[in-house]
Order: sequence, then C-alpha cells, then structure tokens
Amino acid sequence: MASHEFLTPLAVNLSSAEFIRDYGRRTPPADQQKGIGTTENGARRMRQMLDRGLLLGTAAAHKLKLHHARSICPACAKAW
Repeated sequence: MASHEFLTPLAVNLSSAEFIRDYGRRTPPADQQKGIGTTENGARRMRQMLDRGLLLGTAAAHKLKLHHARSICPACAKAW
C-alpha cells in the first residue's frame, strides 16, 4: 500500500536531500540545517507511521497481549 501518508513525507525527504546535494555549497549554513532538519523530521514521521502500522497489524493478528490495569483518566474523573 502506497498511500499519500507515506508518499508525501518521502517526497519531502527526497527533495530536501536533493536540495542539500545540489545546492549545499552555495547555500547558507542556516538553510542547509533547515533542509537537514526537514529530512530528519520526515524520517521520524515515517518511522512513527510504520511503527503504528506494525502495531495495528499485530493487533489485527490477535498477537497483541492485553494487560489490564486500573487507572484514572483525568478527563473521565472530572466528568464524574
């Protein structure tokens, strides 16, 4: 499955990497750092989406173990 949720961050990462490669020497260091930061943030988002997808796949395969624990949700406690 190649949805826009994956393709958009990949496209941004690729364009940032190409920008740094093609114009890095002619670009001010601040702009280079911005491009690197964009690439890093995109990679983190991709990793997070893949981790969530793997978790959902594990849950769908009924391999996710459920551990019951008592907790109080602040919003729920306020509503009571």
